[in-house]
Amino acid sequence: MRRSAAGERLLVITAAASASTVQAAAVAGVSVLVAPSEVHRATTGVLILPGGQRLDLTSPDPTVRRLRPGRPAWATYAILTYLLDAPAPQGELAKRAGVSQARVSQVLSGAREWVSNTGSLWRVSDWDGLARWIGATAPSAGDLASTWLGLDSPTVLGASIAKTLGERGVRYALSGDVAGDYLAPWAHPTRAVIYTERGFDLGELGLTPAPADQANLEVLIPVDPYVLRDTTSAPGSPVLASPWRVWLDARRVGNLDAASAVLDFLRDRARVAR
Repeated sequence: MRRSAAGERLLVITAAASASTVQAAAVAGVSVLVAPSEVHRATTGVLILPGGQRLDLTSPDPTVRRLRPGRPAWATYAILTYLLDAPAPQGELAKRAGVSQARVSQVLSGAREWVSNTGSLWRVSDWDGLARWIGATAPSAGDLASTWLGLDSPTVLGASIAKTLGERGVRYALSGDVAGDYLAPWAHPTRAVIYTERGFDLGELGLTPAPADQANLEVLIPVDPYVLRDTTSAPGSPVLASPWRVWLDARRVGNLDAASAVLDFLRDRARVAR
């Protein structure tokens, strides 16, 4: 699939398309609307706006809503993903998120359809519902700094760039389906995603700048303050973004199979924690 002429974007309207096809089109900058012939079924798909922003209409839940309108509330997503991982008291959530208990109370009150409390302990009562809401509403966590093409596989590229950044003392977090392969190995990743505290030139490492739809590595400067704070790592792995961010980025770059594997990993981990 190719991009349209400068200043123009393609829009495809079809009666049926798989989720992977829709996401692949979005990665290539093509909007897709799936408009079933049955009048009772909602139109879904992805719209690429003139500024390049992506409006995702693929949520299976037509009642998806935002807890609060306006600018992204990064603390809201952080608090709710902490709770998805394991039950916790309100004070612990506040300390971990670095916000006041009043702010945590506000978030939890707005999420009552998915969470509940027993005494001082808060827990998720509808795990899949809350995860679905996060997947449908969480915005991109970074501003795209650059996209690159390397001859090595995305996994090798990600590990190599992570090693270089670590040696230079640059804070980073590997994300997307490459990071997902460390958490839930299942297949060959398609694109490396790396968040860094500042941009840098990868030409010295043998990579070539490339359009986003041809690149196998993207570098982002995080706008979500939790990306470089809530990092993790698996044995023998580079520094990884939060598994929840890894899941969201795997979805964003269009690797839905990788995203599904990471979500299964998160669900199983939560069952153990409960």
